[in-house]
Amino acid sequence: MRLNLTLRATALAAALTGSGAAADSLQYISKCESVVPSFDNCIYEGYFRTSFHVFPILADHGCEGSRGILNMDRFCVDFGMRRVEFTWKGQERRCMIMSEKLYITCPLKAPNDASDPWISCTSYKYDEVPCAWERYRD
Repeated sequence: MRLNLTLRATALAAALTGSGAAADSLQYISKCESVVPSFDNCIYEGYFRTSFHVFPILADHGCEGSRGILNMDRFCVDFGMRRVEFTWKGQERRCMIMSEKLYITCPLKAPNDASDPWISCTSYKYDEVPCAWERYRD
């Protein structure tokens, strides 16, 4: 009985990702120097999660090659459309859309220095979905 439930859960996970590959996700945090975020006054720290590893990345807008992720061919972030697309070596293009946006308490820019705080901080989470748009063009 337990084995049967495990097989069903595995089959469901494979069906939801559109292949036998495990679903990956991206979380990034924007830390901004003003209430109105822009690319000029914010930094974006990201974490790309796989079944096997968590990769820290800079989640800048556009395509940045592999972004330092081992075996990644292409990684593109489109903030305006709230989506991400990426390609592992030897695989088809895979996609993610924003699934969560939370306003969070900002950390201090420097430890123990409250004189120069970040003003606005947001956490974003992207989850894998079937690709339903044309390939991102840089």
